[in-house]
Amino acid sequence: MSLLQRNNLPSVRQYLETFAINIYMKFPSLVAEQLVPLLRDYDMRPQALSSHVFIAANVILHASKDIQLRHLDELLPPILPLLTSHHHSLRGFTQVLLHQVLCKFFPSLDSKSSEFIPLEKRCFEDLKLYLANNSDCMRLRASMEGYLDAYNPKTSVTPAGIFVSRVEEIGFECVPTSLMEQVINFLNDVREDLRCSMAKDIVTIKNESLNMAAGPGSTEEVSSACEEKLELPKDAHLDFQKKITFSKHEKPDLGSSSLLCKGEVYKQLLEMEKEDDLLDQLWKSRSLALERVRGNRQHIILVASLIDRIPNLAGLARTCEVFKTQGLAVADAKIVQDKQFQLIRF
Repeated sequence: MSLLQRNNLPSVRQYLETFAINIYMKFPSLVAEQLVPLLRDYDMRPQALSSHVFIAANVILHASKDIQLRHLDELLPPILPLLTSHHHSLRGFTQVLLHQVLCKFFPSLDSKSSEFIPLEKRCFEDLKLYLANNSDCMRLRASMEGYLDAYNPKTSVTPAGIFVSRVEEIGFECVPTSLMEQVINFLNDVREDLRCSMAKDIVTIKNESLNMAAGPGSTEEVSSACEEKLELPKDAHLDFQKKITFSKHEKPDLGSSSLLCKGEVYKQLLEMEKEDDLLDQLWKSRSLALERVRGNRQHIILVASLIDRIPNLAGLARTCEVFKTQGLAVADAKIVQDKQFQLIRF
């Protein structure tokens, strides 16, 4: 079981999982001794925990009838907490496998006699209904259609099960696609859709908050303010380096709308100056960071000791100059005095 702790491709992991399932079915006493403690090791890597969940679910589903209920009693309690895992792949994989177990061992309850049914059975019934009717769980099971039902650990160890694809749509007669790989591919698509929908929700919330903050009469005030800004006198000089002053004929009136517009213009100019300063600081910081990166680069020394043709060496020397390498190592330094080398080189 230590091999499952290592990083492997999903198809390789499924071969290891199939081998472990057959070992546990042949030696049922190992389930309580080894598999149950592994499932309760909640600090284990999610990839390894997913493999143990897959092994446990298939041991329950494909064990002989005389020990099937015993395996259910041993393995179901440590599997249930993994439904709350923060790891998306582990949680989704557990939901799919647990749905199969619940559908097989917990038949639908009669609503009339629900008062006399123990609490734990009613909880399992509601959990089964959620896994069966939740739209996300249904989409996940639909994406694995043809893989989940076709998997059989007993036939998977035969040559036909190893080298023949279990799904008719796939004509590649070699390593079959693993169930975990199907779950990962589906969840990657779901995450991408979730990111897009969350980005759209953020934009919608921001737009709604702006509309609420603006109020009903804000559009008229904004339009009138824009018109007043456009009607500024032509002789009003907007000097970026000096304070904005009024002409002799203009008397500042604190209540006038023109003074308000000029104040707004002045604020906008100050904001523009601040933005320019921020851009300058950003440009300087990025220039310094780029210089640091360039300074940390190692110099290139081109070794051409196996090249003996002078035209090739002369071309390499010219290339080293273009790319500013630190040096060119050759087998014989006398080629520098060769006339052909000098003609091509210079």
